[in-house]
Amino acid sequence: MVVLYDDILFLVLDHIYDTKERLRLLLVCRQWYTALLPKAYERIKVEGEQVYDLVCSIQRNPIIGPSIQDLDLTWGGDDDSIEYNVEPFKNILDQASPSAEHRTNWEKDLLKGESDAWLAVLMPSLEAVRILWIQYPGYSDYFFPMLARAAAREAPFDTKPVLQRLNSVRAECEYSKTAYLAKEFLPFLHFPAIQSFSASPFCEAYDDHDVNYSKPAPGTSRIRELEFGQSNGSNGMIDYITSCANLEVFEYQHDNQAIWGEIYLNFRPLAFYTALYTQKHSLRVLRLNNNGEIHGEDDWAADDEIDYTTFGSLIEFQQLRELRMPLRTLLQFGQNDYPAVSLLEVLPPSLEHLQLAGYSVEDFDLVMKNLQCMLGQRQERFPNFKRLEIQPVVIEQDNSVPGPYGAFKTPEHIRHAFAPLKMQCDDLGIQFDFTRDGHHTILGPGLVYH
Repeated sequence: MVVLYDDILFLVLDHIYDTKERLRLLLVCRQWYTALLPKAYERIKVEGEQVYDLVCSIQRNPIIGPSIQDLDLTWGGDDDSIEYNVEPFKNILDQASPSAEHRTNWEKDLLKGESDAWLAVLMPSLEAVRILWIQYPGYSDYFFPMLARAAAREAPFDTKPVLQRLNSVRAECEYSKTAYLAKEFLPFLHFPAIQSFSASPFCEAYDDHDVNYSKPAPGTSRIRELEFGQSNGSNGMIDYITSCANLEVFEYQHDNQAIWGEIYLNFRPLAFYTALYTQKHSLRVLRLNNNGEIHGEDDWAADDEIDYTTFGSLIEFQQLRELRMPLRTLLQFGQNDYPAVSLLEVLPPSLEHLQLAGYSVEDFDLVMKNLQCMLGQRQERFPNFKRLEIQPVVIEQDNSVPGPYGAFKTPEHIRHAFAPLKMQCDDLGIQFDFTRDGHHTILGPGLVYH
């Protein structure tokens, strides 16, 4: 047998992403097992009953736990074919159970093989995790309470730096009828190294669970990027935004559905503006509902007379480089059918990239007047401006083009109407495009990614 140097084995392992395939390499020979054991567990995906297997592997070989750096967790059901042994882990239950009743229920659920219960047992071994991916169907009785203990450095985390290196978290809901509760994820904001948090869908509205995790003090989190896809933030994600010391990137796409099939809450721009204003010194990228819903059947009953449909000026956001926002939100239409401000009154001089979403034909005169005034003062007011995009409400689809979605194109009358503006942009060296959703730029009859 040809002996491969360890460096070559590591290069091979770096190109194998399937967890089972990576672990199979440990079975080849003793040399491979010794060399690859820590490396094989650096990046793993664990689903359902596999959590128990991982916990047992770490219990037998403690080097595995501190080797895990990129962890993908998916909750799942139990497996009746497995005989779950709780005995080696009872010390964790003793240390981390807030009550005797909780401990009893936890042990019962471990014996049944519930993945949420076993994930809580796994957590004390996650000392080196930097990237965490989460996908689970709903409320957690054990993992998230354990997460809160880790964030507070309570037993059994008072002597081990569990998740203290955590840098990035991404949570994706498994079922379309479920939304993550915003307050359930608050413990993540307390970890000292976290810089990126992404979740979809997320809900700040009503819930049936008595979860009261502590909020971080304003300006204490190191998070620099927040992303919420197809979510419902009735309070403008204020706890997450204001906790940041220097937030640089914020994206939020709205879904009117707060609780599936029961409660609907419309987009509330003012709540987001109030929260984002605390980050005016650092925010560089703002993508605020350029692809989400705005109006619908609203079940919100406000206790005051504040018009939450309004927004505010971004003039003081001196670091803002990229802005993607519905036209009527940016120009503060509110509940009226006319703008309260012009682009010159709301855009900061630092802006480089502007996307006006939700453009309708009836807005043409307003858009042209504002953009021509803006470009006319480009040198004095917007010296860094490089890119302008229009996102029409209506685009055309050509199903004759191969591919799952065909090709999209901007209607001819819209392209023709904006031709003079495009010429003005060309003269100024500004890139002008039509876009479908911010990720697909429409060029003539075709569609490309950027």
